[in-house]
Amino acid sequence: MCAINMMPKQNGIVISTGLLAVRTVAISGTFAVATSLAARSDLAHAAAHQICIQLWLASSLLADSLAVAAQTLLAQGLAAKEQGQVRKVYLSFPGPNVTLDVARILGI
Repeated sequence: MCAINMMPKQNGIVISTGLLAVRTVAISGTFAVATSLAARSDLAHAAAHQICIQLWLASSLLADSLAVAAQTLLAQGLAAKEQGQVRKVYLSFPGPNVTLDVARILGI
């Protein structure tokens, strides 16, 4: 008789969660250092830093909202086995090319 293991492997989840935690701590540390350096400088540098942080936060929240919407639509299409809907969502979702186009327009 063969024993069946009913417990799924958790290694992949633990590794990905750990990497996400390290990324979050690194970003928070970078912002803390940048904010402290801007605060030690003059008011113009602190104001410019605050504007850049606000623009970055707004763009990252916008990107996250688009990603959540796309993931929801893809999950619905995959669950219903509607390949046409999945392909349509995949092709219409703005990817990294939009970021590169904006960078080219701004001359970065």
